[in-house]
Amino acid sequence: MKTRIILRAICAPMLMATVACAGADGPGNGSEWVLTKLDGKPFDARATLVFSGPGQIGGRAPCNGFGGSFAGPWPQFSVGPLISTKMACPELDAEFAYLQTLEAMTTGRLEDGVLVLTGPAGRSLEFTSEDAD
Repeated sequence: MKTRIILRAICAPMLMATVACAGADGPGNGSEWVLTKLDGKPFDARATLVFSGPGQIGGRAPCNGFGGSFAGPWPQFSVGPLISTKMACPELDAEFAYLQTLEAMTTGRLEDGVLVLTGPAGRSLEFTSEDAD
């Protein structure tokens, strides 16, 4: 069974600007990150986040590829709307949790090689670099 997942942004309306995320203050364009924690708990499925270009993000959720927009001056930003492919798999609940949480993120920081995104009500995502040794 195939399921289509389209999430609507729950953040502020998208700004018509590209994100200023390159350099020491934020993840650079082309950087790939692997999700390790969702709301402080280990994330056991495989999911990635890629800053694919100015104002664009993408990656793999546990079942599907996704993409969307990313706007704002780092470390503040808004995400979405996100769109994804529509394959089903046993990890759809983990995928939905990841994509829903990602759209809610509004602030980011880099700490000792870990990308931490946070949002309202204590929501968070933690990633390690795909390029780390």
